[in-house]
Amino acid sequence: MEECAYKLVQYLQEHACVPANQLAQQFGVSERTIRSYISHTNSALNGAAKIITKRGQGYSLAISDQAAFSNLLSAYESQAKTGMPQTSKERVSYLLNDLLNRSDWITLDEFSSVLYVSRRTVSDDLKSVEKILKRYHLELVRRPYYGLRVEGCEMDRRLCLASLVIGSENGRPGIGSSEDDQMLFRVYACVDDVIKQDNLPISTVALKCVVIHIVVAIKRIHQGCFIPMPANIDNQVFSAHMLKVAKKITEKITTKFHVDFPDSEVAYIAIHLAAKETLDNGTLTKDTVISEGAWELVNEMLEVVWKDFRFNFQRDIELRMNLACHIVPLMVRLRYRIPVSNPLLKDIKSHMPLAYLMAVDSSSILVKKYNSTLSEDEIGYVALLFALAIERQHTKLPKKHALIVCASGMGTARMLAVKVQKEFGQYIDLITTCDVASLSHANLTNVDYIFTTVPITIPLSIPICQVSLLFNEKNTNDVRHALYKHERQKTCGHFSQDLFFSHMKIKDEQEALEFLSEAIERHEKLSHDFYDLVMQREALARTSFGNMVAFPHPIRPMGKHTVVAVGLLEKPIDWNGLPVRAIFLSALAEKDDGIRDFDRSMAAFLMNEMAIKILLNNQSFDCLLSLLTHYSEMSSEEPLLEESL
Repeated sequence: MEECAYKLVQYLQEHACVPANQLAQQFGVSERTIRSYISHTNSALNGAAKIITKRGQGYSLAISDQAAFSNLLSAYESQAKTGMPQTSKERVSYLLNDLLNRSDWITLDEFSSVLYVSRRTVSDDLKSVEKILKRYHLELVRRPYYGLRVEGCEMDRRLCLASLVIGSENGRPGIGSSEDDQMLFRVYACVDDVIKQDNLPISTVALKCVVIHIVVAIKRIHQGCFIPMPANIDNQVFSAHMLKVAKKITEKITTKFHVDFPDSEVAYIAIHLAAKETLDNGTLTKDTVISEGAWELVNEMLEVVWKDFRFNFQRDIELRMNLACHIVPLMVRLRYRIPVSNPLLKDIKSHMPLAYLMAVDSSSILVKKYNSTLSEDEIGYVALLFALAIERQHTKLPKKHALIVCASGMGTARMLAVKVQKEFGQYIDLITTCDVASLSHANLTNVDYIFTTVPITIPLSIPICQVSLLFNEKNTNDVRHALYKHERQKTCGHFSQDLFFSHMKIKDEQEALEFLSEAIERHEKLSHDFYDLVMQREALARTSFGNMVAFPHPIRPMGKHTVVAVGLLEKPIDWNGLPVRAIFLSALAEKDDGIRDFDRSMAAFLMNEMAIKILLNNQSFDCLLSLLTHYSEMSSEEPLLEESL
């Protein structure tokens, strides 16, 4: 008995008589597919029971041989087979896994027969499959009389296969088996042993991702599919030390799994290690090199932030080091299109909006350099570094010994370190960080206090304080409101009724920018190249960042006044992959000392989901001014980091 039959029998045991439409809704398929399930299940029951139809009522289960029926259920439960997928999400994972692991063609009818669903159900699920494949630069090719197959390079196939495991619940693939789990465990032991011996800086979460990629590589090599990468790969991608670590890992795995790794596959593992390497707090390995090119990229990124936001970080050596260290593994990910997930993205966008906008704008330098768009997840990590720099400017923190322990990565541990420093800086001389997996072998000789975001189970003779990632100080709201009242008034002054357009019927991004650019040119008497400068900026990095909002602007400041043209749409349009209904086209003045305050206010407002929702529902200029006044009270990054979080 397969899982689909087992679940159907279980459901009918719990319900006396179920209509076809209710069963279809329960299992996420069509009524026609339910009839196919029932036919398959009756065959599997082999006379011990049968699903019967009651006219006008639905389906019910009739058991004719209780002993045989119980034996069938017991046999299934003892074997604990994964069986066929039941939901659309499970079928998409199954289809992806099947298509990515085959080089031959397969038809819709074959999938329909295997999955016990209709051709239409398979066709609908394949639409989701195509969207996922597109993210990994793969194509689902259809050919008459042959069927379907996936085309694309081997590395992209593996990245997509690995995503099925990394993105699944509990880290298990949607179509996994106990054998796969055992392989993951054994490979993890091999890799972890080498990582510890060589003291490679890599977080626990990143290590698990590397292990999954290696398991995928082993299975693909067994299928005779290899990475077509030259053995003499550019040594600037990773250090010689990283290649040695990869060779040690493959030697251990070869012994355990009897699989040979050619040089190209060793290099493939080195790439993933380099892409996941953690370079925090300046903790570089002896072979890690921050090239002159990386330093120059940082210079250009900070120059963009100065031009667009009037924040001068040029002398912030800690930010420079953090950005340079972050770029080292980032450029590997960009070069080989290795995705990364950011579990803090939503919080970063909501609570650190100015830092996020800085990351969006400055990332245009990386886009131009590597000809590869940064994902929102990547931008979020860059935003954390800018948030730390903004916090330092506000608090003017001295060089301050407590240990910060965090499970979600060194970036978040550093964020907590800054907050601890601010709250208790007068009592703390030095702050260091580590992740929870490294705590057991960390040097605690001179540590007086431990601040942690996760429970610590090992016994320690040091006071431990378990805290939230970010602190809250609501008792100072009234003072902050008074301090930033004047700033809120200045923000509203950048908006004009003449540049406010509601209920617009726009077909695409280009039409919207042409209309709003012309309005600003006319209103501010700017040169006619304003639109061209806006499109130059759009070509570097997208200015839509979720929340139905786009915040475009020209590639350089121009004009005497900072103004914003607002376009509110009737229906959302696609803006580089994200839906947008609220467009705020800004023209920053060439000599405007208030740009910092303006950007703070706009960031807080545009990232606030409730504010944008209210504006889109109302679509009046008075509503806009009211919302700006109300929500820009969080316009300073200092209260923003504390109040909201």
